[in-house]
Amino acid sequence: MTGVNIPLPLAFLPLPGEPNVAFDEWIESFEFFLTARGGDPSDDQKVAPLMCCIGAEGQAQYRAVRDQVVDPPYMMMSEYERAVARLSQRFADRGGIMSARLKFRQRSQLPGESIVEFVAALRKLVQKCKFGSYGPSDAVKEQLIMGVASEKVRGTMLLQPEETTLEQAIGTASRAERSQIEAKELTSPTVNARVQQPRGSDQRSQWCRNCTKTAHSSPEECSARFSKCFRCGKIGHFARACSMGRKFPSK
Repeated sequence: MTGVNIPLPLAFLPLPGEPNVAFDEWIESFEFFLTARGGDPSDDQKVAPLMCCIGAEGQAQYRAVRDQVVDPPYMMMSEYERAVARLSQRFADRGGIMSARLKFRQRSQLPGESIVEFVAALRKLVQKCKFGSYGPSDAVKEQLIMGVASEKVRGTMLLQPEETTLEQAIGTASRAERSQIEAKELTSPTVNARVQQPRGSDQRSQWCRNCTKTAHSSPEECSARFSKCFRCGKIGHFARACSMGRKFPSK
């Protein structure tokens, strides 16, 4: 795929301030970019593209830690690996585990966010929590129940047995969410307008304008299609349906 025109990833830190994305996530996107671009560059050849993509402020931050000692031993790493290690240390989450856990516990389902999207966000956050014996799957399942926006979906999930797995919980929540959406659609004013025939002048749409009988599925079914109107002399409607004095039967 050498020579393929692949757009550059968004700059990690173009301006002073805090980055909008964690460095470990950004560097993964950068590696994808290098792979998609092709050419199989060596580690030393990756340094220049990294500096170009990290942004002006990112370069300034790197210069501040360029001589910083990193682990594993310095001599065992390529220049690219050392650059990534220094940047990882520089932009490491300063809040630590407690901050990560707080963010995880405060995460709730956002407006318009589906169950699947919500779970994906929780799985991303739980990676930094290090819950230990309390597995990440159990933590995500618990936070899914606590953070789901719909009380009805939460109630459905609370009826599940304790041994329910995360994947089973996701399936239950997704089905409950979908049922709620479908029920809302069925009771929406738009649907009701299609199902219920309006009264008054709109009721005329139930009747054929040419023969004044119940509306037909096709014009060929109208008994007046070859009839001559005694009122205006035109073909195609009865006199009682003529526009000169058209009246429709009341229901």
